[in-house]
Amino acid sequence: MSADSNAGLAASAVEPLRCGCAHRSSAATRTAPWRHSSLLSLSACLLSLCSPSSFAIERPLDATVPSAVHGSASSAHAPQNLPQLASTVVRSEGLQWIDAERPAERAALLDFTTHIEWLPHPDWDLHLGLRLYAERQHGSERSNDWEASGDYDESFVRYRTAKQRITLGAQRVRWGQMDYRPPTNRLAAHDRRHFPVGDRSEQLPIPALRWEHFGDHIDTEWLWLPYFRAARLPEADDPWYPVDQHRGLVAGIDLDPALAPWLGIATIIDDTPSGSGGAGLRLRGSTPQIDYALSAQRARRSMPYYELGPEVPPHLRTALTRGELPQQLREAIDEEGAAALWERIAGSGTPLTVRARYPYATIFGGDLAWTWRDTVWRAEAAWLSDVPATTAQLDYTTVPGFEWAVAFETFPFESEVRLIVQLSGDHRLDDRALLDPAHAYTVSGGLERYWQRQRWRTRLRYLLGYEPRQRYLNPQVAYLGRDAQEFFAEVHWFDGARHTPIGYYRHHDLVLLGWRIHYH
Repeated sequence: MSADSNAGLAASAVEPLRCGCAHRSSAATRTAPWRHSSLLSLSACLLSLCSPSSFAIERPLDATVPSAVHGSASSAHAPQNLPQLASTVVRSEGLQWIDAERPAERAALLDFTTHIEWLPHPDWDLHLGLRLYAERQHGSERSNDWEASGDYDESFVRYRTAKQRITLGAQRVRWGQMDYRPPTNRLAAHDRRHFPVGDRSEQLPIPALRWEHFGDHIDTEWLWLPYFRAARLPEADDPWYPVDQHRGLVAGIDLDPALAPWLGIATIIDDTPSGSGGAGLRLRGSTPQIDYALSAQRARRSMPYYELGPEVPPHLRTALTRGELPQQLREAIDEEGAAALWERIAGSGTPLTVRARYPYATIFGGDLAWTWRDTVWRAEAAWLSDVPATTAQLDYTTVPGFEWAVAFETFPFESEVRLIVQLSGDHRLDDRALLDPAHAYTVSGGLERYWQRQRWRTRLRYLLGYEPRQRYLNPQVAYLGRDAQEFFAEVHWFDGARHTPIGYYRHHDLVLLGWRIHYH
C-alpha cells in the first residue's frame, strides 16, 4: 500500500510562475520541534534583524531566448573583512479550510530565512543560512499550541576560478528545464510540510559536493551527495500528510475501500535511510538556435513510497486480487472490527505496518530549449530504472519508467502578461496489474499579469489531469506597492478521483491570506 511516484504531482506540484522562472542567462541554465504559547516575541526578534531601507521586491522579468553563451564562474569578488547579512525573507500566512470535514479548521504560520555571506578572498565564498518555521493549527483534533522548528538553509564554502567552480555544503541544485516537476531533477529534495502544491513546495538545500567546469563548447557539472536528505513532511496527523488514516487513503494509490479500516489501525514507519543520496553528471551546451543538456544519475527517491508491511500473510495477498475478497472483508470487519480481524488473521502481537520506502534508481535524461516566434519552448525526458509500484496483491515492487514534458512560455498582449503551458506524461513500463496508474497525463501552468505600474499582480495557476482525472486551481491577487512588502490573498481548490495525487486532497480547499517581505 504505497504512494505513487506521481505523489510528487500533489506533493511538488504546480510552481510554474515562481518569481524569476522565465529568466535565464541561457535557456538551459537556472540559476526537533519545540512548542511556544506565543510567537509575538519571536516575530519581533526576527523582524528586528531586517533593515527596511534595504528591502527590495522581485519584479516581473522579460522573456528570454536561448543563447550560445555558456555559464561561467562568476568574476572574482572584492574581499570582505567581516561577514555580511546577504538576505532575509519573512513570510506570514493565515488560512481557513473551506471543507468542514478537515480535522484542522484554521492555521497560521511564520517562516523566517536569513543568509550571511563572507568573502575572505576573491576566489572563496562562505555562506551560512538559517531557517525558522512555526505553525499553529486550530481544530478538534489539533493542538492550539505553536509548533516551531529550526533548520539550516544554504550553507556552503565555494572556490572559483575562471573555468571552474567547486562548492561543498548544503546547496540548492536544480537540473532540467521544466517549471513543474522536471523529469531530470532527481537529486533534489523538497519541503512539503504545508502545501503539496504551489510556493510552499520549495526545494530544500542538499548536502553535496558540486564541481562545475565551464568549457568553450560544453559545460560539465558533477554532483555527489554524501548524505541522503529526504523530503520534509508534516506529522502523520497533519492534513497535508500523504497517508490519511481517517479516510483510509494513500496519495496516488488506487486502494480498495475495503482495506480502509485496516489502514486506520496500521502503524506508519518512516525511517529515513542513512548513507549517500546518490550522484550525477550533467553536460550542457548551446548553439545560436538551441540549448541542450544530457544527464546521468544514480539517485535515491526523496519522496517516500508507502508499502504495506511484510506482516500480511501470503494467502491474503493472493486473495486480494481485485474482486475476490473485498466483500468478505467488509462483512468480517463489520462483525469483528478491523483490529480483531487482523489479530485473528495474523496472530496476536503481530502489528500491521505501513513502511516508507526510498528506492534507488538509475536515470538517463536530457532537455532542450529554443525560441520560435517570440516564444520560449522547452522539452525534457528521463528514463528511470526503478519506479516504485504496488501490485494488485499488495506486493511492493519496482518497474522501469519514462517521464516527459514539453512546455512553452510567452508574453501575449504585450509584456504585462506571462503565460506558461506544460504538458507532461508519466509512464510505468510494466505489463503486470498495478494499483498505480500505468499512464498519467497532465496539463499545468499559469497566467500572470502585473498592473497599475506593477503595484498589483493577479495570477492563476492550474493543473488538469487526464487518465486519471484530477484538477487543481490557485487564483491569487497580490499588492506590491509597499516597497519590499507583498500582501496576497489566494484560493486553493482540489478535485479528482480519490486515488489521484490531487484528488486525495479533495477536502482540503482553503482560503489563504499572507504577507511577505524580502531584504537583500
